[in-house]
Amino acid sequence: MYPEKTEALIMIGSYARRLRDIDYPWGPTRSERDVFCERLLDEWGGPVGIEERAPSVAHDPSFRNWWASYLRMGASPAAVAFTVMNGEIDVRAVLPSVRVPTLVLHRSGDRCLHVEEGRYLASRITGAEFVELPGDDHLPFAGDQDAILSEVDRFLARRRIRTSAERVLATVLTISTPAPVSRNLRQIYAREVECYRGAAFPTVGGLSALFDGPARAVQRACAVAMASGLRGIGAGVHIGEVDPAEGNGPSCRSANVLRPPRGRARCWCRGRSCTWCPDRASSSTIAAPSR
Repeated sequence: MYPEKTEALIMIGSYARRLRDIDYPWGPTRSERDVFCERLLDEWGGPVGIEERAPSVAHDPSFRNWWASYLRMGASPAAVAFTVMNGEIDVRAVLPSVRVPTLVLHRSGDRCLHVEEGRYLASRITGAEFVELPGDDHLPFAGDQDAILSEVDRFLARRRIRTSAERVLATVLTISTPAPVSRNLRQIYAREVECYRGAAFPTVGGLSALFDGPARAVQRACAVAMASGLRGIGAGVHIGEVDPAEGNGPSCRSANVLRPPRGRARCWCRGRSCTWCPDRASSSTIAAPSR
């Protein structure tokens, strides 16, 4: 969300989507991922996953002990929840939004994430440079580390001219009301948006704001509805590109389309909880509680 603070992007052994899909055939299937999660729980405390992530040192006793300690100190067995969550990652649609110099490094024999996944990333980011390195290890601190560091040094040594980004990746919230927006509602909206570090901007026929994540957008929509006491408030949430200065862009248009008509919605919020029903991978419509 802050491209003006980013000079460059470097990815090592990375991916755009974790699970296999029709047009993304390299990731594991969901059943294969489930098997790994079960293994993670069963073997927690030991060097789980080392064979796929660092085959060159998988049989080295000292590295195995270090890897097991690294896992234990980094998380608890509850880490399986994060593994499940990571399985839902899919950023393919937003890769064209990356507007800074990008280097994608991938080892040709990576057993954890296939080299095709690195090629895919580089092909979807404008101007990205892809470098394929020899080796089978996924972990950058296993295998030939000097080769990785040399590429990073070479890439960062280039002289760069920072350009001002007109569009950024953000979560857009738009709210529709059953009646014209009153002064009181605007005050409530401004207060709730500011509370969660959002940025309100004007829009036709409703209220809109930018957030750095969907959870805050949904929570603020529910909070506005609860504080105002109005019936039939609807909201649309979309993650995508937006121009903060102008309050427009593909994401704003999508959020406005998703915003349900006045008095109608697809799901309901009760109290402080919200059942969020996705319309698509990165978009949802919600409704405020009726009173």
